[in-house]
Amino acid sequence: MSVRISFARNAARKQLINAGINIPPISVAKIAELNKLEIFEYSKLPDSISALIEPSKNVILINPSHNEVRKRFSIAHEIGHHVLGHFEDDSSEDNDGDEVQEEYLKIKHSADKETEANEFAAELLMPLRLVKNEYSKGKDPKALAKIFNVSEQAMWIRLSSLRLIKYH
Repeated sequence: MSVRISFARNAARKQLINAGINIPPISVAKIAELNKLEIFEYSKLPDSISALIEPSKNVILINPSHNEVRKRFSIAHEIGHHVLGHFEDDSSEDNDGDEVQEEYLKIKHSADKETEANEFAAELLMPLRLVKNEYSKGKDPKALAKIFNVSEQAMWIRLSSLRLIKYH
């Protein structure tokens, strides 16, 4: 599989259109709901895992110990896996819910799928058109991060990927 960056970004844009969302911050809960995905906090996730999706149950589990902006990006990332069809070839067995980490390990994502899910999440939370609009008003990355309710690092990376600034 090759990375489908444009496909991932366009899929995120379609989600925003379908949800009728055109101002930041983007409601990941609304996007999840429109995709029939439920979001639950799950305290048994190790600190190294921010969120995971159980595709057979349409559930996203999030780590309650992580900060809000990390949770939002992680939820958007997991929605991306769902919307982009990353589980269609998986033959995961149904799970009783007690072995969430085992389920997570069964889901094998290639680096390409992870890149696509990240691109989807970035476009969903920081849509090109909205970021360019706010940036043109002279807002700096810190102010933009607050407006879009994302981390400063995520905003710097997004602005760099859009070639609006240089980020090393």
